[in-house]
Amino acid sequence: MALAATAATTAPTAAWAAGDLSASARRLQDDLVTQRAIAIARDQRLTSEREEVLLTRLDGAEKTLRLTVRDLKRTQAERDAARAELDKIIADREQVSRELAERDSAYAAQIEAYQAQIAALVKNDDPKLQEALQRFADGDRVGAFPVIEQLMRIDIAAQDAAADERAAVQLRQLAALAEDMRDKGEKTTNDVIAIWEQAQKRTPAYYPGWRDLTRLYQNAGRLNDARTTAGKALATARSDTDRFSALEEMGDILSHLGDQVAAQAPLEQGLGIARKLMKAAPDEVDSQRALMISLGSLADLQTTTGRLKEARASLEESLTLARRLAASQPGDMRARRELAQTLDALGGVTVTGGDTAQGVKYYNEALTLTQALAAESPSSAQTQLDLAAVLSDRADVKLQVGDAGGSKADYEAAAAILRKVGEADPGNVSHQRNLALVLAKVGGALWLLNENAQAKDMINQSLEVSRKLYASAPDNTDIGGMLADNLAIASDMSQSLGRLDDAGREGQEAVDIARRLAAFDPSNRQAQSTLARSLSRLGQALATKGDGPPARAAFEEGLAIHRRLVAAESGNIAARRYLAIDLNLYGAALMGLDDLPTARKVFDESAAVLGAQLKASPDDVLAKDLLGAALLNTAWIQARTGDHAKARDAYVKALAVLREAVVAYPGDMGTLRTGLLRYAETLVQLDDYKGARPVYEESVTLSRGILAKQPDDADSQLYLGVALSRLAALATMDEDYGRVETLVAENLALQRARLKARPDDVAIRRDLCGALIDMGDWLDAQKRYREAYDTYSDCLDIRLAIANADKDHGYRSLRDLAIIEARMARMSGDASQWASVVRLWDELDQRGLIPAKDRDLADRAKASLAKAKARAETKPETPPETKPEAKP
Repeated sequence: MALAATAATTAPTAAWAAGDLSASARRLQDDLVTQRAIAIARDQRLTSEREEVLLTRLDGAEKTLRLTVRDLKRTQAERDAARAELDKIIADREQVSRELAERDSAYAAQIEAYQAQIAALVKNDDPKLQEALQRFADGDRVGAFPVIEQLMRIDIAAQDAAADERAAVQLRQLAALAEDMRDKGEKTTNDVIAIWEQAQKRTPAYYPGWRDLTRLYQNAGRLNDARTTAGKALATARSDTDRFSALEEMGDILSHLGDQVAAQAPLEQGLGIARKLMKAAPDEVDSQRALMISLGSLADLQTTTGRLKEARASLEESLTLARRLAASQPGDMRARRELAQTLDALGGVTVTGGDTAQGVKYYNEALTLTQALAAESPSSAQTQLDLAAVLSDRADVKLQVGDAGGSKADYEAAAAILRKVGEADPGNVSHQRNLALVLAKVGGALWLLNENAQAKDMINQSLEVSRKLYASAPDNTDIGGMLADNLAIASDMSQSLGRLDDAGREGQEAVDIARRLAAFDPSNRQAQSTLARSLSRLGQALATKGDGPPARAAFEEGLAIHRRLVAAESGNIAARRYLAIDLNLYGAALMGLDDLPTARKVFDESAAVLGAQLKASPDDVLAKDLLGAALLNTAWIQARTGDHAKARDAYVKALAVLREAVVAYPGDMGTLRTGLLRYAETLVQLDDYKGARPVYEESVTLSRGILAKQPDDADSQLYLGVALSRLAALATMDEDYGRVETLVAENLALQRARLKARPDDVAIRRDLCGALIDMGDWLDAQKRYREAYDTYSDCLDIRLAIANADKDHGYRSLRDLAIIEARMARMSGDASQWASVVRLWDELDQRGLIPAKDRDLADRAKASLAKAKARAETKPETPPETKPEAKP
């Protein structure tokens, strides 16, 4: 059999085809090699539909024939006939493999290497070994492998140091068999790694061993080990093709370790080699594929570092090559798979760069391809994983444009696939890690849909998977970092749900894990970054509980780590982003702790970091989004401290940045909407009512747009209500009462709907009261006094219920009661009602709870009480609807 054919030469005569092998040995060798050859072809999606149909038919007949051959109860004639049929199956598989090798030289080389290992193996005349190899070929791999391993290890142990090369060859033969078992789920990645490590220890100059060991380490999540072996592969490479592969691996590993600056050089060197190969042989499939892969790898790095225009150009060139390869090989599953992967990557870069419509087209084309591939090979784990990846990526885009419901559906579909694949290969770290990540994303989408209980359940499921992975690899910074990040997400959710003790516990667990990882390898930048981010989330949880000093300490420790990482790697975009994110979180926590001067300094530092980033990468959309948030909070602090003119200018700058950001991230319209509302409030403080009106209108439009896609979005409901109320007040000033009626009616309906969904939410009950007051004021202005009075009375009932539930009878509860009773008392002129208002203010005064801004309200209530008493002594009370003087 000759599987090592290339386009340039005819198939060489196989080494094992010499006459020194018996017929049974040749048959055994054919059997083992063809089984492995077809497994590799299927794994790499090389077979055409015609070939797959043939192979499936052969698979169905093979099992019965092998049982017959080994069944001693059968007659010799029956067994010989079964053996003859089995030989035909082996020959048919050999023909398929030969055709595949003629189409794909990389595949041919791979099979040639395996063939060499098996050829040497079957020459061993040990009868026990030959019997075990035949059992292995006949399907009893689990039973045969220990015998083969034991016999070969005895042989290895008997050799002295001078026989290292032969020992390594045997170990590689053993690794080839173990790799085949791993493909069938009968060995784990770590089992194969252990054999390869022993082989490479004996033959450190063997390049293919370092290449394969590097990939195995990556599959196992051992990135630092993979970086070491990638360096050894590069040092032992002897051809441009080998050097290209080693450089690609090194660049990918360094990028995943967070060292983007270091990753740039090997990827650019690899691209140079790929272009050289393409120039020398532009029509060769291997040359086209190498350049396509190299451009895709460089685009990944360019995307990570915010160079979106460069990344898109790289991927568009890569896509041209991928389409050419797929068109020239219509039955080649590998070419179609690579086309789908390129489309998926280009879709992400295009959307992030602001061209959402074109990006979605790329995603949909990728999804169509992967769905077809998955349907053609439903039992293939790789095609299912490809489909899950595209679904998850498309869900990311839907979330980005505000379609949380659509993203949830895609995430859930991806998670279902990953669960199934993970159950079939529970030892595969990559599968389990991807499942944990997607479950966390499902939780995020559910959270945006206000399905909070289900969201937290998804995060808990993600934590369960992450914890199992971490327990099996406690020193793996990638897995530990994922667990710490998921705990941080859980902590954030617990804070929002008011479960502050849970939030603190989850935040502390994240820090404990991150500290352990950082202590285990102090030089590991990824571990240090994870610790810094975990400390910031813990600080956020502590600040929410009001524990100021420990919250500050956690934030400061985390930020000190971030600053060191940025200083050590000025080109690390991710390090700068993490610093800016956590500065923004710290600033927000300080605002909550009412330390506005320090918060201002923190936001200024964030703005400086992000400004430098945007100077280096003007198209970095995430940096724009973070900068807009920092500037927005700076403006709020200026407004809060009374400097409204500077706040106005800061808001204008912040909104300009946020408008740029939402072009690429429409899903972040909420931040822009909040900024608009705050800006309008500042304009009102400056008496610029004309300028405030269109800003409020834009905020209303954005909120309505978000609610059209996410009807239950709590923040949008809240801010829409505020903007409607403010616009109603401005319309009242203009005496545009028709407009006032429309606005207050919409707001009242909105607040009733909110309360129906969350009847126990005190904040929403207060918002409903505010809407009732607006409606009452409008009815009063229309001289519909009875309706106005009844509307105010509805608000009073709500506020009495809130006050009765407030055991401390705090300032907010009593003040709200005083305000609404004063409105009703002004309408009725009833002295007893004014007396109730005065009693409320007196109670607050006795407890020292009346701030200076409310002192005038208390004094006016006492004056009104005196006037009401005087009127009561001179004339009888009149029903509210007959009293024109009752208008407030």
